[in-house]
Amino acid sequence: MAYTHDQEALSILWENIHTPLPREIFYIGDVEIIRNPIDRDYHQIGDEYRREFPNDREGSNIRFTKDRRGNRWIWKASDGMHSQIEPSIEKKEGVRVNQNVYNIED
Repeated sequence: MAYTHDQEALSILWENIHTPLPREIFYIGDVEIIRNPIDRDYHQIGDEYRREFPNDREGSNIRFTKDRRGNRWIWKASDGMHSQIEPSIEKKEGVRVNQNVYNIED
């Protein structure tokens, strides 16, 4: 069955809406942000945090946010709060992110 023009357009739109972006590391000021991190990124941030705060055994060392396409951004918790980082992610990436709305853990 051949796609009609409308079906093809909808298919492309669906793919663009639901296809996550590739992994990327960028900076917002001095804060390192990692889009769609891999396991090694989580370990690296955790290791850096423990070296910087060796006595903090209960604190969260990573903050993260998501968008509706399933993209995830992480940064070291001590480098900035969501309210400081999320607006800059939105501006750079051209998407809406929110620590609460889109962060339903799998």
